[in-house]
Amino acid sequence: MKFSLNPVSLFFVSLSVASVLLVFVFDTDVKKHDASVDDLSRFEILNFGYYKISNNGVDIFVDGRIAKENEHQNYELEDFKMSYLTDNKTMDNIKSDFAIYDNYGVYFPQGVHYSKGNFNFWSEVAYYNPSGRELEGGGIFTIESLNYNVYGSDIKYKSDVVYANNIRAYFKEDNK
Repeated sequence: MKFSLNPVSLFFVSLSVASVLLVFVFDTDVKKHDASVDDLSRFEILNFGYYKISNNGVDIFVDGRIAKENEHQNYELEDFKMSYLTDNKTMDNIKSDFAIYDNYGVYFPQGVHYSKGNFNFWSEVAYYNPSGRELEGGGIFTIESLNYNVYGSDIKYKSDVVYANNIRAYFKEDNK
């Protein structure tokens, strides 16, 4: 019997050889490209909204861009705003680019903006205790109002009272 290679047989033989060669050429160590389990968050939420509801209705709402768990099992929040109702008519607002929530309070290592009605301030670093609704800042702060500007360091805000160090105040005249 005479063995001859017709074009169809030649095509399939060359295709088989090429397939086997490609397996060896593109064989890479898959483990090289795997992310370490330690590098992965247990969860990550994008463009989120959180609402805490009580007998009085919605008490707290938080809107943010990113929330994820870090290696210490704390929650990192990016670009977020937290609003809560204080006396069924007044909204307190806290806004920050970055914060860490540890199930007890919120730490703002890159600054925080706080506002309530016409009163608002910014603190360089702060820690917020949600259960006591107390904000304690470190570093410099500024308070801005329609009638005055106040600058200082180490602010503490609790029950609508401000405590601070190194205070400088500038009062504005009413130009009516």
